[in-house]
Amino acid sequence: FVMQLLVLWEKKLYLFGGLNRDIGWNNDVWVFDTETEKWSKLMTLGIRPSPRDKHSAVVWNDKIIVFGGFGPLCDSNEEEESEDEGDCAKFTWFNDTFIFDPSLCSWDAPKISLVNCPVPCAAHSATVFNDTMIVFGGKDCKSRKSKLTCIKFNNSGMVSVSRCWS
Repeated sequence: FVMQLLVLWEKKLYLFGGLNRDIGWNNDVWVFDTETEKWSKLMTLGIRPSPRDKHSAVVWNDKIIVFGGFGPLCDSNEEEESEDEGDCAKFTWFNDTFIFDPSLCSWDAPKISLVNCPVPCAAHSATVFNDTMIVFGGKDCKSRKSKLTCIKFNNSGMVSVSRCWS
């Protein structure tokens, strides 16, 4: 896998998504138990993100927050086969946010305030401070960015963009 994300929570490393040369983009969740030193694929519940790579993640309030990335523009549960190369998949940059609860092994797609909505981007960095995910840089379909975006969370699952600087 390349361009996936890896975060640490409760002595376990969680790996989401990425691009594999054999299977393409995926939206699987794998966990590495640092005590047993074993990998396992998780069967998750809820609304999971579409397959992607170059996304970011932070741990906030015992949950893993995933933002953005790049991947095929399709329903994550649909499988398409085509013999015509003209029917190749279309790709997109994402600006969506998903919350993974490791204790429940469940995804949620929070309600997002569309005011100051972040631009779709991939290959950005992120960190968390208090209740805010700070996203910097990245690339969209036009160019590389030097934008700083603050995405605010609250306990009811609401997400809003509090500030953006170019």
